[in-house]
Amino acid sequence: VVRFGGERPLRELVEQRRAGNWDPAKVPGVSCREGTKTIHQAPEPVPTLDSIPYAEYDSELLSHLVKPEIGIVQSRGCYWGKCAYCDYVELYKGDRPFRTRIPESFVDEMEHQVQKHGIDQFSVINESIAPPFARKISQLILQRGLRVKWHSFAMVDRRFTPDVFEVMVRAGCEFLVIGAETMTDRVLRLVQKAATKEDN
Repeated sequence: VVRFGGERPLRELVEQRRAGNWDPAKVPGVSCREGTKTIHQAPEPVPTLDSIPYAEYDSELLSHLVKPEIGIVQSRGCYWGKCAYCDYVELYKGDRPFRTRIPESFVDEMEHQVQKHGIDQFSVINESIAPPFARKISQLILQRGLRVKWHSFAMVDRRFTPDVFEVMVRAGCEFLVIGAETMTDRVLRLVQKAATKEDN
């Protein structure tokens, strides 16, 4: 079992098999059985999100979809990272609890996928998009003349001002899926949400 970030452990396991070896107990981030024992190797930091190759999509499969959509990883973890009930922060042990791409790299991948597949619909893969990141990618999309549509998860954040929403819409943002767990200030404080009832 590969736990947490999989890029390096999976590569090492593949390289072992190619070399005719199989010793998963030596690979960081892996849990395995060795005889009657269970071995848990601690994870190591994963590659930066900007260094990971672009996602590969099969053009033939995409051509059969009524409304094909391509997902692009924007971040792992959450920029707020304080909600008491959240278990996503447990997924990234061995590394920083929040990692994001630089906006230019993100839009580079979006542009690459448009050129390669002719698809203009994108899902931004994250736990929650930060308003400054949303503003910057929107500005870049407009500067490059990309005609795309996209959507993302977001949390209630006062920095989503009318002017940020306006540039996002002009850059093709169709909707945001907003996490708003309660409208009770007492509960919001207890679970350490960033927003208040009034913000929600």
